[in-house]
This record gives sequence, C-alpha cells and structure tokens, in this order.
Amino acid sequence: MEVKHPRRILAVGAPGAPVLDVVKDLTGSAPSLNESGSSAGLTHEWHVKTPYYTARVPLWLDEIADSAQWRDDFLKPEAKEVVEAIGAYVYCFRMPQNGEVGEDVEAVMQAIQAISEEHAGYGADTVMLAVALPHGRGAREDAVETRRDGWDDVCMQYGFEFIEYAARGTNEFGEKVGFERLKEALEATEWAAVDDEDEELEIDDLGFDAGDDIGGKKRR
Repeated sequence: MEVKHPRRILAVGAPGAPVLDVVKDLTGSAPSLNESGSSAGLTHEWHVKTPYYTARVPLWLDEIADSAQWRDDFLKPEAKEVVEAIGAYVYCFRMPQNGEVGEDVEAVMQAIQAISEEHAGYGADTVMLAVALPHGRGAREDAVETRRDGWDDVCMQYGFEFIEYAARGTNEFGEKVGFERLKEALEATEWAAVDDEDEELEIDDLGFDAGDDIGGKKRR
C-alpha cells in the first residue's frame, strides 16, 4: 500500500548538532546547508518501503538556538497547521561528556512536548525520538558510558524515546538499539494524514515574515 499524502518528520537540533548526519544515514543523502550555514528551513525526503506500505515522507529540518523562543513561536495559532502535519519528531544532540541529562536537552524536549500537546492534542499519534550522538567525528562512532536508566526516565517524562545512536545490535530484551531502532520506530509510525489538503505545506508556512527571527535563527 502506498501512503499518498504522508505526514512529516521534523528533525531538529541546536546549531552545529549533527542532524544532517542522521538524515544521511536514514535517507542515503542530505541537503546542503542554507546560505547562512544553517539547516533551519531545509527540506528533504525519506523513501520508505516496508512489507506493509511505501511512502515518500517529507522531512523538515530546523535549528533550535533558544528553546523557549522556539517553543513560543510554534505555540502561536498560525503554527497549528504545521504542527498537526508532523508525524514524528527527531531531536538530535551530542551526548554530554559526563553522560548525564543536561538542562538544555531537557528544555528542548519540554518545548516539543508543549507544542505537540497544544496543537495536536494530548496523546496525539506522534512519535518523538531523542537521539543522543557521540562526540566523535561521525554520527555513529563508539558509544560512550551513559546512565541509561536516567535518560530513559527523563525522556519518557516528555513523551520521548531515548536512542543512543552509536549503540549496535540488540539490548537484553532482544530489541534493536541505535540507528536500527531509530529506523524501526520511524517505519512503525502512522504516516497517513487525516487531511490531504496539506500536501504542499512547508515548515515555513507559519505566517511569519521573511527574515523574522524564529527560535533564535533568521529564516531566509
């Protein structure tokens, strides 16, 4: 079955976060940075094929320089249509060197939870993944020591699943981990949109004027 008008993936991270590395791992390619050297406002596409469906899932990218400002921008009424079109959030960040949950990471998850609940409703059928990447040169270097239980608990508090991106194989329960778990979770997402009229919707369709400072980054 082909999903004709799938919902979107919104992949976000702080400026400099390796979001494009994750996009390339998932899709086989990645868009170039925009003219200001940012990933904010970029779009891409994920061609997914499973035994159950095929889809060309639009992938939106954004940078979050200030989580409070970004949250406030997306809480505005004009952002409702955009948020409702999102089927999955992929929040990418570097694992703190001490292996503990940082306030900045927690603030972004809290912001995403707030906008999803405001516009899509509590308990919306939306996947939210917190993807921790190592400090190595690439996106899939060796995993670092983490307090896994602590990360799982904090992420779950905001409706996220914690994914330690560099992990390989399976966990003690035989479940996939790392990139393979990210891919599995996205493949299991319900992509079919309730309303097909948003087929041409883009992340910049927020009603803000060109050049507005959104979430700490100017869109061009």
